[in-house]
Amino acid sequence: MTVLARIPADVSRRILILASVAAVVAAACGALPQPEPNFGKGVQFLPQVADWQDNVGIGTAMAVAKDGVPYVSYFGFNKQLQQGQIALPRPVGGPYLPGVLLADYRDGLWNRGAVAMPSDPPTGVSVPFGPQTVAGLKTLTPENVNGTDVALDASGGAHVVWTGNDGVWYASAASTSTAEQVYDYGYSIQTAGPIGSPSIALDAEGNPWVAYGLITSSHEVRVATKKGNGWDTQTIATAPLCNRCDGPGPTAISVTKDGAVVVYVDQADQALMAAVHQRGKRWSSTQVERGVSGAGLALASDSSGNLYATYEAGTGQIHLATYSGGAWSVVTVGSSGAPEGVPQHTGVAVDDAGKVYVTWVGSAGVELVSGEGGSFSPVPIGNTGLGTFPSVGVAPDGSKVFLAWYAPADQDLDFGTYGQAGATKLAQPSPAPFNTGAPASSGPPTQCPKGALQIAAPAGAGVNGFSTNALTASAGAGIQICFDNQDVGVPHNVEISAKVGDTSGSVFAPAGNAVVTGPGQAVYGVGKLKPGSYFFYCFIHPTTMTGTLTVK
Repeated sequence: MTVLARIPADVSRRILILASVAAVVAAACGALPQPEPNFGKGVQFLPQVADWQDNVGIGTAMAVAKDGVPYVSYFGFNKQLQQGQIALPRPVGGPYLPGVLLADYRDGLWNRGAVAMPSDPPTGVSVPFGPQTVAGLKTLTPENVNGTDVALDASGGAHVVWTGNDGVWYASAASTSTAEQVYDYGYSIQTAGPIGSPSIALDAEGNPWVAYGLITSSHEVRVATKKGNGWDTQTIATAPLCNRCDGPGPTAISVTKDGAVVVYVDQADQALMAAVHQRGKRWSSTQVERGVSGAGLALASDSSGNLYATYEAGTGQIHLATYSGGAWSVVTVGSSGAPEGVPQHTGVAVDDAGKVYVTWVGSAGVELVSGEGGSFSPVPIGNTGLGTFPSVGVAPDGSKVFLAWYAPADQDLDFGTYGQAGATKLAQPSPAPFNTGAPASSGPPTQCPKGALQIAAPAGAGVNGFSTNALTASAGAGIQICFDNQDVGVPHNVEISAKVGDTSGSVFAPAGNAVVTGPGQAVYGVGKLKPGSYFFYCFIHPTTMTGTLTVK
């Protein structure tokens, strides 16, 4: 059987994750009634799983539209299966993998699609954002990619760049995406390194500017702009190579009313640099800070043209460099402490009032702070696990802050919203239905122990419920439940709480709230329970797949 371990959560977060996971797989379940958990009042951080099937979320980047809608770009790969596991079928209308994925989140609804994928969809099937077919993506792996970035134009159209195994690519995404290669490396690489993580910004006319680093005979920083059917590429800065240096780090670009600015790291000199381009003038570089690693570099700008760059200083600190009034100033916003082997990534966003939000990989997972000037305070986001690739965005009016990150343990794209609890919606059913195929007739699990309770999830169980809503067991004896998921391609499980209609008082749950994807079976060792009535339910569908367990 295929078992998907969801994000571990304590009791205080359980109902949030429960509701959000239900939303993620709602497309498989038809018109799933909406759970209505009580989030309480006040400003809170509400996490959810934004995309979970296969290995999705590496290279995450985020941009927020003027209407407060967040867009997230990221890579998607097929999950590596263990011996005996069966791959889940991809949903009808879902992008083929490996691919460059794009999702937006509006009015509690995730719209998950792609800007580029390796094959054409079936005839008559449309994938959100109309991804371009790029055959070279077939050889994309988590090891030979190096980041995505996304920018939004005035009409909300998304523009995405990424570094793949053969160079730097750009796609303009609307109802239909157009993808083109910005830089051709000449052959396919197996490990990311020669080409750095790219960045994209749009000028006042909506034209894309793409920045990236490249290793040739030196470390080059390049900027490409659209010119007719091709790209006009300039090398705006160079630095000598050094034996102790890694491949080119990330570059970050912003186009303000005063011109374009690219921040990058001179690894040989261990300095954060800023290259400025004003109309009619050449690129000129200045030093922002010396003696820093610059790992995880990110950049944001506000409506006044002020710039905000975040990066790791290399001394266990995360720095924020602000350009305002014609000069750069640097402050420390937190401690990095990323676990060994986990690369540092940072993110920065600023609202119209000038409040800045910074995220990075800390010792215990993703961290988020906010502040103005030189004073920053932690934003209470709870336990994000050992997340990587954090990216942050904020609504222009500052009413909501969005945080996205990759969860390596589950290979998921996770997402959280920080704002007024009552004003925040969790994801509703997705428009892309799963291909459930014909109902499976797997019957009771062959390993079902004698005397165990038996329950099944028939096809369409997410809407219609379990095969029974009543189970009876004896007190004093160890209770076992044989669960048979016949719902092809759809995850379900069985959990038990002490109070009918309440999922917070758990008396049994599989480790990590693991689910079984149909067709598949599981045997749950519940153990002994005292006489009384208990509530059993599916962790994914807690409002429709329910029943009463009576222990006599």
